[in-house]
Amino acid sequence: MGYRLGRSSLIGLIFGLSALPAYAQDAPAISWYAAGHVDLNVSDPETGLVAGAWQFDRADNGDIRIIKREQRDGTQVTGSLMSICDDQALLFKDIVPPRHREMDELDRPILLLQLTLKLLARGFPQGPLSVLGKSALDVGDEKSTLSVNKGNDARRDFHPPWRVNGVAEPEVSGGIRFKLAFSYAGGGAGHGSSITIDGLWRQTSAMPTLDDAFPIESWRVYRIDTVASFVGGNAQFDPVVISKPWHFENVGELRARIESGWSTSLRANKQSVCK
Repeated sequence: MGYRLGRSSLIGLIFGLSALPAYAQDAPAISWYAAGHVDLNVSDPETGLVAGAWQFDRADNGDIRIIKREQRDGTQVTGSLMSICDDQALLFKDIVPPRHREMDELDRPILLLQLTLKLLARGFPQGPLSVLGKSALDVGDEKSTLSVNKGNDARRDFHPPWRVNGVAEPEVSGGIRFKLAFSYAGGGAGHGSSITIDGLWRQTSAMPTLDDAFPIESWRVYRIDTVASFVGGNAQFDPVVISKPWHFENVGELRARIESGWSTSLRANKQSVCK
C-alpha cells in the first residue's frame, strides 16, 4: 500500500471532489461529494488506528472543522481542528500536534473521509436520493487500484483485489446512515487488510458559516506556507508548517493577518482575500 500524507491544493476539494473517478464526474453520483456534514467511526488497523470518531463540517466559504476522538498506537487524541482560508492556517483546540507533523492531524481523517465518499458513490451511483430504504451495497474490483488524494502529495492507494459491502438507509432528518466493510490487498505479499466504517452523511453542514467574531483565544494557530519545488521538470507544491503557534482573539483577526501575508504591521497592504 502506498501511503503519503501532505497538503491539499484547494481546501474546498478535501471532501472528495479531487478524488472523484472519471466515470462519476456527472450527477447524481457527484452528490455524495456535496456533503456539508459527515460523521465517521473508523477502524483502520494497518495505520495503527484502533478507533477514530470524527465529525466533519464544511462552511460555505470552504473552511473546515473536524471534531475528533482517536485511539492510535496506544495514544488517545481528543479535540477539534479547523483549516482556514484555503489551508493557510491550521487551528487546534485541546490538541497538541507532533512537531513537524501538524498536517497529519488533518490529512489522515480527510483521506478516510474521501475513501468513504468514493465507496458510497461506487455502491450507490444514483446518489443519496436513490437510498429509499435499507439498501445493500456490494462492489469491488479485481484489477484496479482505488486511490484517494488531497492534491499533489497527499495520497493513499488501496490495491486490488478490493471489495466493499454494507448497508445504507435514510434517516428522518434527511441524512443517510451507513455501515461499510472494506477489504483490500495490503501489508506484505499475500496479506489482506480491512477497514470498517459506519457513519452519517448529510448535505447540510452543522457549521454553515464561520463568522469573523468566532472566538479562538484558546486555539493554537499554525501558519501554513506553500513552497514550490521541481521534480522531473514538474512543479510540486508542498506545505511548510511554522511550528511556533500564533494566538488571535477571533477568526476575523486571523483572516486579516493572512490577507496581509502574515505581516505583523498594522499598515501592511492586503495580498490576498479570505472568503
